[in-house]
Amino acid sequence: MCKRLAQLTAALLMAATLLAGRTAAANPYRYDFALQKMFTGPILGGCGGNWQDPRCQAVMNSAWRSLMSQMGVIFAPQFLAPSETTGWNGFVFNFKYGLTTLDSKANYWKYGVDGSPQPVASTVSFEVRKGIWMPLPSFELGGGFTHLVDSHMFSVNLFAKFALHEGFLDWPTPALAVRGTFQRIVGTHQVDFTILSTDVSISKAFGIAGSFNLTPYVGYNIMWIIAKSGVIDGTPNHDALQCSDGRCDGTGDPWGQPLGSGAYCNTSEDPDCNGYYVFFDQKAILRHRVFFGMRLYFTVSSKLRLVFTTEYSMTIKGLSNDSVTIGQTSFPLKDDAPMQHTWGISVGLDY
Repeated sequence: MCKRLAQLTAALLMAATLLAGRTAAANPYRYDFALQKMFTGPILGGCGGNWQDPRCQAVMNSAWRSLMSQMGVIFAPQFLAPSETTGWNGFVFNFKYGLTTLDSKANYWKYGVDGSPQPVASTVSFEVRKGIWMPLPSFELGGGFTHLVDSHMFSVNLFAKFALHEGFLDWPTPALAVRGTFQRIVGTHQVDFTILSTDVSISKAFGIAGSFNLTPYVGYNIMWIIAKSGVIDGTPNHDALQCSDGRCDGTGDPWGQPLGSGAYCNTSEDPDCNGYYVFFDQKAILRHRVFFGMRLYFTVSSKLRLVFTTEYSMTIKGLSNDSVTIGQTSFPLKDDAPMQHTWGISVGLDY
């Protein structure tokens, strides 16, 4: 049984990787990054509209920081599990669905993704958890993936949990645990995206009528969103190699004529020259969350239980700002991401 379950898990993870790898050939979706839109959007309206101006670069990089902050919360781990572990021999397989609010009216959303953002984004996840006895008793490892619906992006998730105290049904003492999570987002070439988080949680299990087990839990989470920019084409509709006279300055033949073999354009005159941009490297974005939920076990047999879990988490308003020096001037980079809310449910099997 365990071998078949392990094979199923590997197949699902492989399928997620293959789907994410098809991004370049697939059509864009609503939440795919389209950061080149920032170069012509109203984000630059208050600084003269020239994205090469230092003031506009500061505005763009602040917008980038806010967008990365909110996108990180959308992909952030949904715990959907109490503090206790599965036990040394336990396996849990969970399918999760989450809804997270976002500031869809903000310009950094309107001009940072390919489609029209909605006030709520949804994610689907698969997760497997296994209790082990090394390096310490009451230790648990897990992994899986999360997919942002209406995008080509996935996150590959790994976590480890250590229960400082497992708790007992007959005792009033609760379970207490600490957990660390690593997430790597794939499916986009415009952003290099990693999320690290750690949390502490407390829970207490209650038996009901010999067949049900109800476990409420509450916790606090800190996460670091580490986002690095890829190379963004600031003139996506213009190609310096698509001209026939070697000048591409508008005085020769019409646009759209490919160059002959061995020819090249005069990039000193072409507007596509220096039309690429990389957002500034910024310090990690720090977000805080509180969460609480409820897990229900229903005993099917002596070796199988159904798991139903619901959870709500609140992400505190972005307070992690940065600054950058351009020339001799220092500009603030503000995280304007508002408070975000996440609701999640999961259904799984406990062996």
